[in-house]
Amino acid sequence: MISRKKLRHVAAGLLASFISRNNDLAGYWAPGLLYRECGADLCVRLNLLAPGPAPSPRIATAAARQYGEFLQRALSRHGLHLEQLAHAEIALRFDADIALNDVGRGWIGEPFVCTVTLTAQDGRAARAQGIRRCARYDPGRFTGRAHSGGPAFEPLLNGAIGGDDD
Repeated sequence: MISRKKLRHVAAGLLASFISRNNDLAGYWAPGLLYRECGADLCVRLNLLAPGPAPSPRIATAAARQYGEFLQRALSRHGLHLEQLAHAEIALRFDADIALNDVGRGWIGEPFVCTVTLTAQDGRAARAQGIRRCARYDPGRFTGRAHSGGPAFEPLLNGAIGGDDD
Protein backbone atom coordinates (compact mmCIF):
# COMPACT_ATOMS: atom_id res chain seq x y z
CA MET A 1 0.00 0.00 0.00
CA ILE A 2 1.26 3.46 -0.90
CA SER A 3 0.77 6.19 1.67
CA ARG A 4 -0.74 9.50 0.55
CA LYS A 5 2.36 11.23 1.90
CA LYS A 6 4.60 9.30 -0.50
CA LEU A 7 2.18 9.83 -3.38
CA ARG A 8 2.12 13.59 -2.70
CA HIS A 9 5.92 13.69 -2.48
CA VAL A 10 6.35 11.89 -5.82
CA ALA A 11 3.64 14.01 -7.50
CA ALA A 12 5.29 17.22 -6.27
CA GLY A 13 8.68 16.06 -7.57
CA LEU A 14 7.24 15.24 -10.99
CA LEU A 15 5.55 18.63 -11.14
CA ALA A 16 8.66 20.55 -10.10
CA SER A 17 10.75 18.77 -12.70
CA PHE A 18 8.20 19.10 -15.49
CA ILE A 19 7.63 22.85 -15.15
CA SER A 20 11.29 23.67 -14.53
CA ARG A 21 13.25 25.44 -17.19
CA ASN A 22 15.50 22.38 -17.42
CA ASN A 23 12.76 20.08 -18.77
CA ASP A 24 14.15 19.58 -22.20
CA LEU A 25 13.30 17.17 -24.93
CA ALA A 26 15.79 16.97 -27.79
CA GLY A 27 17.38 20.17 -26.52
CA TYR A 28 14.13 22.17 -26.50
CA TRP A 29 11.78 23.01 -23.64
CA ALA A 30 9.21 20.19 -23.57
CA PRO A 31 6.16 22.33 -22.63
CA GLY A 32 6.88 24.65 -25.58
CA LEU A 33 7.02 21.69 -27.95
CA LEU A 34 3.80 20.25 -26.52
CA TYR A 35 2.11 23.66 -26.77
CA ARG A 36 2.97 23.80 -30.47
CA GLU A 37 1.56 20.33 -31.07
CA CYS A 38 -1.61 20.52 -28.93
CA GLY A 39 -5.07 20.57 -30.47
CA ALA A 40 -7.65 23.34 -30.56
CA ASP A 41 -8.64 22.65 -26.95
CA LEU A 42 -5.08 23.67 -25.90
CA CYS A 43 -4.84 20.65 -23.57
CA VAL A 44 -2.37 17.79 -23.49
CA ARG A 45 -2.55 14.68 -21.30
CA LEU A 46 0.48 12.45 -20.86
CA ASN A 47 -0.24 8.96 -19.57
CA LEU A 48 2.95 7.97 -17.76
CA LEU A 49 1.96 4.32 -17.36
CA ALA A 50 1.15 3.70 -21.04
CA PRO A 51 2.57 6.47 -23.24
CA GLY A 52 0.26 6.97 -26.20
CA PRO A 53 0.36 8.83 -29.48
CA ALA A 54 -1.88 11.83 -28.76
CA PRO A 55 -1.62 14.70 -29.62
CA SER A 56 1.65 14.05 -31.48
CA PRO A 57 3.10 10.57 -31.83
CA ARG A 58 6.58 11.95 -31.55
CA ILE A 59 6.57 14.72 -28.98
CA ALA A 60 3.87 13.62 -26.53
CA THR A 61 5.01 10.00 -26.57
CA ALA A 62 8.66 10.99 -26.05
CA ALA A 63 7.70 13.29 -23.16
CA ALA A 64 5.45 10.63 -21.59
CA ARG A 65 8.20 8.03 -21.83
CA GLN A 66 10.78 10.41 -20.36
CA TYR A 67 8.56 11.25 -17.40
CA GLY A 68 7.39 7.64 -17.04
CA GLU A 69 11.05 6.76 -16.44
CA PHE A 70 11.34 9.70 -14.02
CA LEU A 71 8.28 8.39 -12.17
CA GLN A 72 9.75 4.90 -11.97
CA ARG A 73 13.00 6.24 -10.47
CA ALA A 74 11.10 8.45 -8.00
CA LEU A 75 8.95 5.55 -6.86
CA SER A 76 11.93 3.23 -6.45
CA ARG A 77 13.59 5.77 -4.14
CA HIS A 78 10.60 5.20 -1.85
CA GLY A 79 10.68 1.42 -2.25
CA LEU A 80 7.61 1.51 -4.52
CA HIS A 81 6.85 0.14 -8.01
CA LEU A 82 4.88 1.31 -11.04
CA GLU A 83 2.58 -1.70 -10.67
CA GLN A 84 1.24 -0.15 -7.47
CA LEU A 85 -0.27 2.71 -9.48
CA ALA A 86 -3.59 2.57 -11.32
CA HIS A 87 -3.16 5.99 -12.94
CA ALA A 88 -0.31 8.46 -13.50
CA GLU A 89 -0.86 11.53 -15.64
CA ILE A 90 0.59 14.93 -16.41
CA ALA A 91 -2.08 17.27 -17.81
CA LEU A 92 -1.28 20.63 -19.38
CA ARG A 93 -3.73 23.43 -20.15
CA PHE A 94 -2.14 26.13 -22.27
CA ASP A 95 -3.17 29.77 -22.69
CA ALA A 96 -4.94 29.58 -19.34
CA ASP A 97 -7.02 32.56 -18.25
CA ILE A 98 -5.12 33.06 -15.00
CA ALA A 99 -3.54 36.13 -13.41
CA LEU A 100 0.04 35.25 -12.55
CA ASN A 101 1.18 38.12 -10.32
CA ASP A 102 4.82 37.26 -9.57
CA VAL A 103 4.65 33.57 -10.53
CA GLY A 104 6.95 32.86 -13.44
CA ARG A 105 8.63 36.25 -13.43
CA GLY A 106 11.11 36.48 -16.28
CA TRP A 107 9.36 33.79 -18.32
CA ILE A 108 7.77 34.54 -21.69
CA GLY A 109 4.50 33.37 -23.19
CA GLU A 110 1.01 32.70 -21.96
CA PRO A 111 0.14 31.11 -18.62
CA PHE A 112 -0.25 27.35 -18.52
CA VAL A 113 -1.42 25.03 -15.78
CA CYS A 114 0.34 21.74 -15.19
CA THR A 115 -1.40 19.09 -13.05
CA VAL A 116 0.19 15.82 -11.98
CA THR A 117 -2.23 13.14 -10.78
CA LEU A 118 -1.16 9.83 -9.25
CA THR A 119 -3.65 7.19 -8.14
CA ALA A 120 -2.66 3.99 -6.34
CA GLN A 121 -4.34 0.64 -6.99
CA ASP A 122 -6.22 0.99 -3.70
CA GLY A 123 -7.72 4.35 -4.76
CA ARG A 124 -5.50 6.68 -2.75
CA ALA A 125 -4.67 9.71 -4.86
CA ALA A 126 -2.39 12.72 -4.90
CA ARG A 127 -2.48 15.80 -7.08
CA ALA A 128 0.08 18.56 -7.54
CA GLN A 129 -0.52 21.66 -9.63
CA GLY A 130 1.67 24.51 -10.82
CA ILE A 131 1.39 27.54 -13.07
CA ARG A 132 4.07 28.93 -15.36
CA ARG A 133 4.35 30.83 -18.62
CA CYS A 134 5.01 29.10 -21.91
CA ALA A 135 5.54 30.23 -25.49
CA ARG A 136 4.84 27.86 -28.36
CA TYR A 137 7.98 26.44 -29.88
CA ASP A 138 8.94 28.45 -32.95
CA PRO A 139 11.94 27.16 -34.93
CA GLY A 140 12.87 30.67 -36.08
CA ARG A 141 12.79 32.11 -32.59
CA PHE A 142 14.23 29.43 -30.33
CA THR A 143 17.53 27.65 -30.65
CA GLY A 144 18.05 24.36 -28.90
CA ARG A 145 20.58 23.59 -26.23
CA ALA A 146 24.01 22.52 -27.36
CA HIS A 147 23.51 19.03 -25.89
CA SER A 148 20.43 18.27 -27.95
CA GLY A 149 20.24 14.57 -27.24
CA GLY A 150 22.18 13.40 -30.26
CA PRO A 151 21.03 11.16 -33.08
CA ALA A 152 18.36 9.42 -31.00
CA PHE A 153 16.21 12.56 -31.24
CA GLU A 154 16.79 13.35 -34.91
CA PRO A 155 13.49 11.70 -35.99
CA LEU A 156 11.66 13.71 -33.33
CA LEU A 157 13.15 16.99 -34.51
CA ASN A 158 13.02 16.29 -38.24
CA GLY A 159 9.51 14.89 -38.25
CA ALA A 160 7.57 16.82 -35.65
CA ILE A 161 9.46 20.06 -35.31
CA GLY A 162 10.81 20.37 -38.84
CA GLY A 163 7.32 20.13 -40.25
CA ASP A 164 7.73 16.97 -42.37
CA ASP A 165 4.55 14.93 -42.31
CA ASP A 166 4.70 11.16 -42.55
